[in-house]
Parts: sequence; structure tokens; C-alpha cells
Amino acid sequence: MKSILSTLLATGLTFVFAITCVAQDEAVKASAAAIRYASQSVVQIDTVGGLTPQGQSRSTAAFSGTVVSADGLIVTASYNLLHQPASVFVKFPAADGERPDATERVAAEIVATDSSRNLTLLKIDRDEMVPITFANETSVRVGERAIAIGKSVSMRDANVSFGIVSAKGRIWNRATQTDAKISRQNYGGPLVTLSGQAIGILVPMQHSSSEVAAGSQWYDSGIGFAANVDAESDAFKRFLGGESLRAGLIGVSFEGQDENADPAKVSFCLPTSPAGKAGLKVGDTIVKAAGKLIVRQAQFKHLIGPLYEKETLSVVVERDGKTLEFGIELAGEIDPYVEPEFGVLLRLATEVPIIETVIPESPAAEAELKSEDVITKVNDAEIASADEFREAHRQLVVGEPISLEVERAGKSIELSLTPRRQLADILKTVPLRNTGAAREFESIEIAVAEGSNKCLAFVPQSDDADEEDAESKRPQPPVLVWVPSPGPVDAKAMFRKFENFCSTNDALVLIPQSVDPEKWLPDDASVIAKALDRLAQRASFDPRRVAIAGKGPGGEMALLTAFSNRKLFAGVAMIDAELSTSQPNLQSLPSTKLHLMVLGAEGNQESIQFFREKGFSIFEDPSSANALERLAIWLRTLDRL
Repeated sequence: MKSILSTLLATGLTFVFAITCVAQDEAVKASAAAIRYASQSVVQIDTVGGLTPQGQSRSTAAFSGTVVSADGLIVTASYNLLHQPASVFVKFPAADGERPDATERVAAEIVATDSSRNLTLLKIDRDEMVPITFANETSVRVGERAIAIGKSVSMRDANVSFGIVSAKGRIWNRATQTDAKISRQNYGGPLVTLSGQAIGILVPMQHSSSEVAAGSQWYDSGIGFAANVDAESDAFKRFLGGESLRAGLIGVSFEGQDENADPAKVSFCLPTSPAGKAGLKVGDTIVKAAGKLIVRQAQFKHLIGPLYEKETLSVVVERDGKTLEFGIELAGEIDPYVEPEFGVLLRLATEVPIIETVIPESPAAEAELKSEDVITKVNDAEIASADEFREAHRQLVVGEPISLEVERAGKSIELSLTPRRQLADILKTVPLRNTGAAREFESIEIAVAEGSNKCLAFVPQSDDADEEDAESKRPQPPVLVWVPSPGPVDAKAMFRKFENFCSTNDALVLIPQSVDPEKWLPDDASVIAKALDRLAQRASFDPRRVAIAGKGPGGEMALLTAFSNRKLFAGVAMIDAELSTSQPNLQSLPSTKLHLMVLGAEGNQESIQFFREKGFSIFEDPSSANALERLAIWLRTLDRL
């Protein structure tokens, strides 16, 4: 009996093993067939000339492209052309009779780009090419096998990487994710199914950034993306016709901090944006888009993500208990937010919008607004609090006249003014803010558990219990984060430098120290942000008046820290430092205003113009003399309206 059972068991295992081997053999055959089929449509591309991001001449490196039409249209990853080469060539094996390694180079022309999916379309003078066949997106399933194909190594034989489809609808529904190894070796090539059909074109991508190089740091990590291509769509046909494509935008911001939980309630919408032109307003909640229910912001972003400019999106909003429907024609570019400036400072530590200071030569001064005026109406909007005034203010448009109603000495007065883009000189005679009696300051150490950076802070000395009531009425002070040069910090010398600054302006000062004695490191930006959070646990301060500044290398680190932590800082000041335009989050937004000041601006003019074109307010001066005194005045004005 045992012999029979053993025989049956052995036979069964042999059968299972045989079936497994057959299945594996079939999978290998299917993979090989898919590679042969798709590789006909993959080409090797080479370039001549171009520069690295550091401005140095770039050595030639071959990359991949995917044929999308029989008459010579080829698509590749825009990342491959970041160096802006002088010439682009597609390489083919030479005709029969030539040496086996002989190459035919055909000049290529850049005819269009798709900035939504980081693709570039090339055209060569060649017919009878084999275009790739794109799979229907709905037929692709998570978990199925996928093959990444490139020809960066050889123009004859494909270099391949195997994986699966890890997820669909990634990067706001513009890409498919795979765990196959994706890198420069195959950027521009296709990700294909076992049938040889293309799921998409391999490109670097990142959820939080639309930069062409974003996501390239994940090369060969098992986190790779293929940009989705709908070959039957009108947009793709326009792309093949030579029209560059851009992502479709509506121009609104939403309330809240959690896009995966918060509703799509509009917090900002300029009248000149596509949404504003269609009729959307601040306070509207989007509840449906393209016929689909919208409960969370992420759902709306996922829906609009794959759309292009010129397409129309239908949205349904709730407003004052009513349901309204709008058709919005998407734009490829939204004018950057430019803060409208009146030239007033509101009284601190009060909920009522009382004007404390009118800045000289400002629109407010020209309209004859006065200190102690109470703002009661902006255009037709009733104003009952300082926050309501700030909200109404940020919806205004530079250059468009507005009406104001103020209460002055018990009388209601109507005025009109036209907001400007930027006040001519914010450092002209701005008096000290009313912050109460002067206080003595002391030095404390701020520990950051996540890093070995040592941080100093200058804060008010501990108050007696008898003074607690007075302190509760004192306005929250501003904060200046001063980034020194790399290396050890002399605590006593720093305190002497800032003691008068702190007591005169009732301002806290935080001074981080670099881990590396020779230089500031990019990772230090997060440590500085954590140190500011630790400071908030030790002393209260006004989050609307937090600035970061530094001189030389410290100024450059201050700039990186401010742009890396936009929600923490209202201003960044640089003294005798290079104003680099290579910063994250380079977008002017009403919810994260960031004022810039550049002292010693000689040599930074092109960068200053760049930031202004992005919508940022910049005060500049070729002289860096009396920097600390001017920093103090500038700090007083960070919450100006």
C-alpha cells in the first residue's frame, strides 16, 4: 500500500512539476515574442552638444525612443533632452553589405512636447517604420507581467527589464507604475504587455513635482512609471500633428491641509482664471466633475490630472445651499499669483481690522486711509474681522480699482484705491509696531532629536506670574531664523549681535548650526524646520511673521530652507549671496506667500527678474550696508496688506 501511495505521490509531483515547467516555458516564449515584436518600434537616439545643469559641456550618451508613426515620428522622454543638444540623431544599423558595426545616423527634429507627461516628439525623414501598438488602458490589469524595453546599449538588440504592473492611475492618473528597473537605460522606450502592446512610455515622474527630472532619483529602485498614452484621443492626434500639449488647469486652491480627507472647497479663485471666468467663487464646494461624484480633493485632482488644456470640464458646485453647474475650458498656464498691495499694517493682537500703520507713498496713503481706520467693507463684501479682510484682500487683482468702506471717528467713509504689485520701497520709515513694554531676552539651546545640529534661540526671559495677564494681551512676536556661515557658532558673540535687535523689535531669533563644518547640506533644511517647531514648543510667536535670512552661504541655505518649507516662512532675506533659481516649490500661491529681500544684489539681476516673473515680491538693493537694521524694518512689514 505504501508503495502504491509513494508511486502516486511521485507521479503527482512529477505531473505538477511538468505543468509548472510548461507554464514557465510558455511565459518565456511569450516574453521573447513580445520583446521581438515591440523592439521593432524602439530606436537608439544620440545627441551632439548641450550642457549639464552646472553649465559644463555634456558628453554624448545614447538613449531610447519609441516609433509612433510609419513616416518617422518618434517619442522619447523629455528628460533625455534636458541638456538642450545642438543636434539629435536616430541611429540605425547600416544597409546590407556594410560592416556589421556600421551605423546610419538620421537627423531628427524636435516637433512638439507634452509637458503633462514629460514626452518629446521627434521627426526623421524615413518611411516604412514600424509604429508601436498601444494597449487599451482598460485592458491593462494590476499584477500582470510587464517588460521595460530600451535600446540605449545597442541599436540592434534591446535591453530589457522584467516586472509587473504595480498600480494604475498614478501621478494624478497620468501614469502606470511598475516594479521593473527603470532608468536612463530605458527612458523613452515602452513598457509593454506580454502581447507586445505598449502600456505607456517610460519616463521619470514624481507625485509632488512636475519638473522633467523629478523622479529620476528613483532609478532601478522598483518604483518606475510609464506615461499613459491614449492613441485614439484627440489630444494625442494633435500631438502627432506637431502641437505641444500642456496639462489642463482651472486655477483654484482648496481649503484644508489633507487632500485625501478634505472636501474640494474653493479657498482661492481669481476672476481671471478659467474657473473664475466660468463663474466659480470662493466658498464653492465641488461635488461633481465630469459626471463623477467628488467627496475629497484627491478625487478631483485624480480626475483632472490626465486632461489637457483646451479641453472642457463640467463641474457641479454647492453654493449657499444651491447646486450650480459650470463648464470650464482648461488652460495650459495660469498667470502666477501676484499679491495685491494696499500698503497697510493691521493692529496686532486684535480680531478687528484696525489699521495701525499706513506705509508712505502706497495706494493706501494716496487714498488717504489713516491709522485707526476700521475696515468694514471691501467692494460688496462685509468685513467683520481681520481674517475676513485678509481673505477678501487676497482675492483682489493688481491694477483693478476697488471700493473700501471704513469707520473713522464714528463715521462711515467710502474710499477707492487700486492695489499695486509691489510697493516702491517698503523700508521707508515704517515705525516700530505696538508690542508693549520692552523685554529682556536670554539665550537657550534648542535640541533636534533627528539631527546633530545644535541650535541657539534668543527668547524673552521667563516672566513672573504677576505679568501673565499683561503677557496674554501682548501681540505674538515675529521670528527671525538667522543662518550663519557653516562651522561652529560663538553663542556669546551672536547674543551680543542680536540682543538689541530682539529687545527693540520684540522678536525671537533662532540660529541653527551646520553639522558639516565646511558647508551647509540640503538635508539641513529639514533640521532647521524641525528646530523652528521645537522653538514653538518653548515660546509663542506670530506664524505670519516668520522669516529666515543669512549672509553668503548662510543666505543660500536660507533660500533653500524657505522654498523647501513654504508653509513655515513668510519671508527670506539674502545678504551678499547668490540667488539661485533652482529651488523646489517655485510657485507663487496666496496660501503660502513668500516675500524676498536681496541685499548686495549685484550679479543677481537675472535671477531677480526670474522670481518676479514667477509672481514673487522682491525688495532689492545693490548695497548690503546696515543689513541688520534693514532686516528689522522688513520683518515688521511681512504681514502687510
